[in-house]
Amino acid sequence: MKPVSLDSLTDREACKTYLATELKKGTLVLFLGAGTSSGLGLPSWKTLVAGMRRKVGLPPARYSRNITAEELQLAADEVKDHLNDNEDAYHKVVRDCLYAGVKLSSDILHDPLLRAVGALLMGSNKRGNIQRVVTTNFDCMLEWYLSLFGFSARVVYRQRPEVEGAEDVRIYHPHGFLPHTKMGLSDSDFLLLGFDSVNKRIGKRGDYWFELTRHLIGTGIGLFVGLSVNSFRDAALRPLFATISEDIGSHRPMGVWILVGKVNSAHRREFLKNRLVPLYLPKYEEVPKLLFEVCQAASPGLI
Repeated sequence: MKPVSLDSLTDREACKTYLATELKKGTLVLFLGAGTSSGLGLPSWKTLVAGMRRKVGLPPARYSRNITAEELQLAADEVKDHLNDNEDAYHKVVRDCLYAGVKLSSDILHDPLLRAVGALLMGSNKRGNIQRVVTTNFDCMLEWYLSLFGFSARVVYRQRPEVEGAEDVRIYHPHGFLPHTKMGLSDSDFLLLGFDSVNKRIGKRGDYWFELTRHLIGTGIGLFVGLSVNSFRDAALRPLFATISEDIGSHRPMGVWILVGKVNSAHRREFLKNRLVPLYLPKYEEVPKLLFEVCQAASPGLI
């Protein structure tokens, strides 16, 4: 089979066709970032960390002009240090700031991006669907959305292997899970938020989540939604992209990374070097539109 040209897939129409083909084949793995929850009133990473610092009485963090993931992680570590590494207290602070002013209700059904994500997951045998979702978010908004449809989802968030069953979709939380109290689910036994926790994961030989994430990235075609350039450079993910892209070689793309707005040529080269197709869309509203178009292109149509 002739290798797919990454440059050709940076064209919106070509990329849509490619993603529709992979959706039908069942090879897509969905990777979600904070951008998927922003329309629901949940904070960005920067806003979350700022809220955590205010809640424990720490002054605002000082960042460089272009805030890096490392700076935000270090600012989060100061909160944990301030709480004397008390995990329960730390989880409570993060949860309180994460869901401040957010209510779980059927209003979530009106969110365009969640509806588009739901369309990718709730497919059919003929059209195909996504069965594996990896989210870097701590929240349970996707789980709540799917539950309103009676959709069976297994949430994987513990630091140990989980049994896989006949669920419709599996949602992996490699950075940790802090569900809303209304969901009736327990917290994960870890949170990958600060720089210290990232270093421990990378430095621990055979870390369960590091290896599981490697497996999920390496055994499918990734569709990255709601993740910024900063996320691409995150120390918890970058080593995986570098090594997996080397293993893949020119055989296939590692995935498609949807970005909103203009990204400079240096960033574009970085993505392509790692076998990731950077697909630039002019505005946020174009993201759910593209995902719906992918579903439609994969559909066998009316009979």
